[in-house]
Amino acid sequence: MRIKRIINLSRNLLIIALLILFAGAAFLYWKTIPKKEEVAGRVVKEFAFQNSGTLSEWEEKLLAKGTTNFSVVDLDGEKCVKVVSNDSAIALFHKIPLSYEDKPFMSWEWKAEKFPQRRKKEDLQDKKDFDFVAQVYVVFYSRFFLKTKAIQYLWTESVPVGTSEFSPYTNNVKMLVLESGPSETWKMENRDIAKDFKDLFGSELDKDVAAISFMTDADSTGTDAIAYYKNIKVGYLGAKDTEDITDEKKTEDTVETELIENAEVIENTEVIENTEVIENAEVIENTEVIEDSEKEKGGGHQVSE
Repeated sequence: MRIKRIINLSRNLLIIALLILFAGAAFLYWKTIPKKEEVAGRVVKEFAFQNSGTLSEWEEKLLAKGTTNFSVVDLDGEKCVKVVSNDSAIALFHKIPLSYEDKPFMSWEWKAEKFPQRRKKEDLQDKKDFDFVAQVYVVFYSRFFLKTKAIQYLWTESVPVGTSEFSPYTNNVKMLVLESGPSETWKMENRDIAKDFKDLFGSELDKDVAAISFMTDADSTGTDAIAYYKNIKVGYLGAKDTEDITDEKKTEDTVETELIENAEVIENTEVIENTEVIENAEVIENTEVIEDSEKEKGGGHQVSE
C-alpha cells in the first residue's frame, strides 16, 4: 500500500515532466515571435487524422502497464482516432510552442463510448479510481519543470460540467470538466487557453504553451475505456495591442539559454528528491521498488522509458 501511494503521488508530476522533456526540443527551433498582424486569428496546426500515418506526428508514452490501441477509423462519416484502453494509460502528445501573448486557443471534437468501471461514485480526488474516458492536456513552458503548470480538460462520467479542482497529485495541474455522461453525438470544444488559465489558477497567463496531449485511461480501475478524437487545432485568437508586444519578446538566443538551464535542472535528480510535491520521492529512483509496484493492480501511472 505504501508503494502504491507513493507511485500515485508521482503520477501527474511524471506526466508533466515527460511532456516538458519532449517539448523542450521544440523551443530550440523557436524564432522571434511573429508580429501582431502575422498571428491574429490563425490556425498554427491542425490534426485531421486522415490515415494511420497522421498518428506519426504524435508520440506515445507508456504511463502504466497494459495495452492502449490508437487507430484511425471511420465514424459517423468522418475520420477520427479511436482510443481503446485496456487496464492501461498511454498518452499521445505533440510538442507545439505557442506564444502566451497572442491569445492561444485549442479546439477539438471528441466522443465517449465506454467509461471506466468504477467501484463507487466518481470523485475527482479519488486516486484509486482516477481514470477518465477522455482527457486533453495543455502544458505550459517553465524553466523549472517542478513548477510547470498544466490544464487537464476532462470528460467525466458523472461529475458536473464546469467543475474545476486541483489534481489530487499536484497543485500545478488544474482539472476542468467540459463534458459529463454518455452522449450519442460528437462534442466540440473551443478553449481560450489564456482565459481558462486565469479562471483556473487566478492569475494572468505568462508562460508559452509547450505541448498538448490526449489520453483515455483505465489503469487505476483495472477496466476498459473507449473514446474518439478528431479535428484537433491549435492557434491564436489574436495578438494583444502593439505596445504589449515589443521588448518583452523572446529571441532564439534567450530561449536556448533558458533551455540549457532547464535541462540542467531536469537532469539533476536531486531536485526531485527535494520537492515537496512527492513524499519520499527517493523511492521513484529506486527501480526495484517501482518494478515491484507494477504488481499492484489499479495504482498510479509509472513512466517507463
